[in-house]
Amino acid sequence: MLCTFGSNGITSADSGGPLMAFINGRWFLEGIANAEMEFLNQKPEIHFLSESLFTKTSSYCAWIEEETKNEALCQRHNFMINNYGK
Repeated sequence: MLCTFGSNGITSADSGGPLMAFINGRWFLEGIANAEMEFLNQKPEIHFLSESLFTKTSSYCAWIEEETKNEALCQRHNFMINNYGK
């Protein structure tokens, strides 16, 4: 799982949506939105400084590559982004 924290969170309408990262001029799918966080917080509305929970796609690299017959390849990224207030 990936946990994000920022000015906007996700709601059940966002479930299954992407968490993308732009790294060295390329887009990468880092996570898939999990609406369960909405229920854990018991705050169904979008609010400031909220947490969001995503399924970490790199945890499923072998399955993704097998199912797509290597049309989609994984790269693992270890990074933390801290840009609060920007």
